[in-house]
Amino acid sequence: MSKTSNTVAVLFAMVLAIGGYGTAAVMFNNLLTPWWIPVGYAFALSLLSFVLMPNLCRAVTGGVNKWANGIVQLIIGTAVFSSSITLVNQIGVSSLPADSVEVEIVKAYQTTHYTSRRIRRNTYVKGSPYQMYHLVLRFPGGKEKEITVPNSAYTQFSRRHTVAVTLTKGRLGMDIIRGL
Repeated sequence: MSKTSNTVAVLFAMVLAIGGYGTAAVMFNNLLTPWWIPVGYAFALSLLSFVLMPNLCRAVTGGVNKWANGIVQLIIGTAVFSSSITLVNQIGVSSLPADSVEVEIVKAYQTTHYTSRRIRRNTYVKGSPYQMYHLVLRFPGGKEKEITVPNSAYTQFSRRHTVAVTLTKGRLGMDIIRGL
């Protein structure tokens, strides 16, 4: 295998892994199911794919050894399968029936974050501050979920004790928070 094709394979694998984990992280924000359940299923599926196709990532690792192929395949496979699981769960959610549930607001808080500002080449400093607003909700059955909300929702809900949340069962049975 040439060095150019190996470099292309490594770059493709990195983009696939970063994109998969990023997509899954965005989708986990609306899931009521704990994050480790879809990731656990994704890890099991990637382990099964390694058992069935052990040389799938040989182009990425350069065929060094079986263990290097397995580790790379588990990392990339978990990214792809976790994003696939969360995306399949979201398909057609708007057409599914929704239930309105009264949930308790356990905590409402805001955090201060800072932008980074470039002052010269390879030198960045702390920039202007901005606020992020969070609500910790306790659902019936004791599940707690922290969600990030815009400022308007934060000022509206921070003084209340309960709020109505719209829940929908996804295609794979995981609860999805559709709205406040």
